[in-house]
Amino acid sequence: MVRTLDMARLIRRQLKPILDEPVNILIPWVYGENQLRILKEETADEPDLFDQVFLSPDLGDALRPLLFSGEGLNEELDRYLKIYPAQKKLWDDLFKSSLRTVDLLNRRGQAEPGSIHLEVTRNPVLSTNIEYSYYSSVSYFSSIFEELHERRNVAGINYKLIEKAFIKFREIETGYRMHFQPVPRCMSFKESPKPLRPTERETPPLIPKPKMMTGNLKSGIYISISGIPRLSSFYNEAFRLPQTIYTNALSASNSNAQVYPPIYITHSSVNRVFARAAWNTIWLANLSGTPLVCPDHFPEDHPEIFYNLKSVSKFKLAYIWDSKKISLEDFLSDVPCGKQKPPEIYGEIKNRFGTLDGLQFCVDNIVEDFLNAH
Repeated sequence: MVRTLDMARLIRRQLKPILDEPVNILIPWVYGENQLRILKEETADEPDLFDQVFLSPDLGDALRPLLFSGEGLNEELDRYLKIYPAQKKLWDDLFKSSLRTVDLLNRRGQAEPGSIHLEVTRNPVLSTNIEYSYYSSVSYFSSIFEELHERRNVAGINYKLIEKAFIKFREIETGYRMHFQPVPRCMSFKESPKPLRPTERETPPLIPKPKMMTGNLKSGIYISISGIPRLSSFYNEAFRLPQTIYTNALSASNSNAQVYPPIYITHSSVNRVFARAAWNTIWLANLSGTPLVCPDHFPEDHPEIFYNLKSVSKFKLAYIWDSKKISLEDFLSDVPCGKQKPPEIYGEIKNRFGTLDGLQFCVDNIVEDFLNAH
């Protein structure tokens, strides 16, 4: 959500002076007040966006049931495949009439679907009929499900559902003008992965160049909570570590932690990161030189995490903790403490692309394509 907003903000910044008209941003309101809070934090340095970024509760309601929540892969895929036709019809119908909106100042309004001329996505689970639509992901879901179906290397999975999911997502992933695939990504562990589509563009990591945060903080670890319920035992063990703890969200189990946005991973006093192996955190930790510790995959989690960990291991991007073999506190005794040099692959990426800012790289391509067509 946040990285897609970052992309939309950069596109808006480039298009607005050229088009000489307002360029607003519309986002499905999926995650309630927490999403509103995060969007306000992310746009705090650009206050004029508060009345130009709009949340759509109707789009959020249509999208929410299709998103992975961590309740178990088989159950969630089965539900996804059963409800997809109805949610897709609801989604398409919403684009036929005015959409209710709320801006970041909590003011209500409406948006006309006919005024939506450009779409950017991140791992979409539904497609729209917007002509200028641009796809980005940390690997195609269809490729993840295809690999899983062929290898069958995760226990407890219903592979008939995986086959159906592969077919469905391969269909969803069509119809975009460009498909952006970052380096490194989920399926980077495979030798020389071939482009899936002629519209595919490899990019640097899909995050902006990290800002190095400053301020007076004690040395400590940053624990990034993902919201996946079955990870709670891993987080609980991390929050019991005998050191200063920073995190992105408070709960009953971590009431003594200090809350800071994830960008504070770059702070010189943050000596390690503990997080699920998701790419926003992997890239941020790596680019800021902060040693990253990830719990090993568990069967109920999304297979993306299983393959993320394969790529993470291949390129030495994190330290993988097996909770069945060793306590987290003992495991950390062999993990470097304090900022390090970024992993070698990022030097290769910089040499190849001339930048490590994958968001700006994508934005430049999108804006050029959109303007050339208009």
